[in-house]
Amino acid sequence: MKEPEPSDPREILEEISHVAFQKDKVRLDGKLFLNCSFEDCLLCYGGARSEWKDTKFANCRLLLDGAANNTVHVLQGLGFTIVSPTAAPPLDNPPSQDG
Repeated sequence: MKEPEPSDPREILEEISHVAFQKDKVRLDGKLFLNCSFEDCLLCYGGARSEWKDTKFANCRLLLDGAANNTVHVLQGLGFTIVSPTAAPPLDNPPSQDG
């Protein structure tokens, strides 16, 4: 039987449950986080499937590498502007449509 491709939605994720990460460097790829919390963490994401449920994030940073970083470069090449979350306008206060 053929092994699932890494991007296959049927890929089995490593389950991590009820862990409180604090000031940790955590790789998200290939993991399912259940009832976890992340505080002051560096979250590393390379583009592989990852999921979380009932999980909280506070004051974390995101490092994109591999395919995820390539996606950022493609988007920039297409003319999209990548902004940090602190520079982006809040979603509940859209820019005015004057004109």
